[in-house]
Amino acid sequence: MIQARRLVKSALSLSLLALTLLVLFTALTGRPFVSYATSGSMEPTIGTLDGFLVHPFPADLQVGDIIVFQSDLRGGPVVHRIVGGSPDGWETQGDANARPDQTQGEPPVSRDRILGKVVTRDDGSVVLLQGLGVTVLEARVKLVVAENAVGGPRQLQALAFLALAALAAVPAFAIGRRQRRLPARLPLRARVLLRRVFPRGILGRHVGYALLVLVCSSVAFSAAHAGHDVTTRLIVLQDRAAADEERATWPGNELRRDIPVRSLGLLPTLVVLDETERVRPEARTLPLAPLGEGIVTIHQRAGDKVGMQEDVARVYRYPALLPEGVVLALHDTAPGLPYVAMGAIAGAVGAAWFARLRVSTLPVGRMLRIPEEWL
Repeated sequence: MIQARRLVKSALSLSLLALTLLVLFTALTGRPFVSYATSGSMEPTIGTLDGFLVHPFPADLQVGDIIVFQSDLRGGPVVHRIVGGSPDGWETQGDANARPDQTQGEPPVSRDRILGKVVTRDDGSVVLLQGLGVTVLEARVKLVVAENAVGGPRQLQALAFLALAALAAVPAFAIGRRQRRLPARLPLRARVLLRRVFPRGILGRHVGYALLVLVCSSVAFSAAHAGHDVTTRLIVLQDRAAADEERATWPGNELRRDIPVRSLGLLPTLVVLDETERVRPEARTLPLAPLGEGIVTIHQRAGDKVGMQEDVARVYRYPALLPEGVVLALHDTAPGLPYVAMGAIAGAVGAAWFARLRVSTLPVGRMLRIPEEWL
């Protein structure tokens, strides 16, 4: 009975740790492990508000695979099936849609816009999580209620960070008596190797090294993918009478474009836009609350050449964990640099926290009541 309780506690501790790492990874990289459909474009394969699992780093993609990608046309993630194209640019379409997305203005989906591949069974059916979207929407409503209760999103963020910091300190004071070891299950060679690598067991500093590797890899990935291109099109006409305010204009004139943007999941987000040769942002930055959405406005100037004109608006998203002026100054120094700065600050704070709590030499197994059988 006691052994069963220990196993349950260990399983719960490991599950909580795994969930925390998954949420941290998703928040830093913007690549989900779990998502849900917001429309019926993939019915009957995926119903509206049905959840599904996502492989964030698919090795190979081919026609027939269902992917989640960042849509330039819709301004957010979309889950559709690959129906043609090549790795240089895939053609996509919803199972319930009559035409491919590319016939409606969506550019071919390049590798850098793919957020993951939907997990399917051997027969091609999707592993569905029924009603997940309803739960997420309810959580968003409760989040708004909580924000209003404490005075706004920034106050709620501060309270959440304080709560996480307090929880991080709990294991340092939760060391109990050494638990009786469970029967050995590892092979003898594995136990000998672990005894050499961890002669005193897995200590706090080993967990710190693992977290540092996670933070560094997440920062490197996030910095490399901080920006994404949004393709904007217009038609250049010599006849001013045939121009309109949305699609066609004459050489030298500008058309206004609204681009939908979303926050980096649970993180408060600062959207930064850069001016290019023929694209001028109306405002340089736009702050977004966690799970928030917004619109950035750009002005696209028509060139001298008559016909279809394509330009690229470069949109960057950074966690709004530093003052806006600091984030903007770092970005102007080098795009992606705010992620590096935040990663360095997080590493320094984590190191100071570990030193303050003196957990670097404490055995993690005893803290989490997980027996280390090689000791």
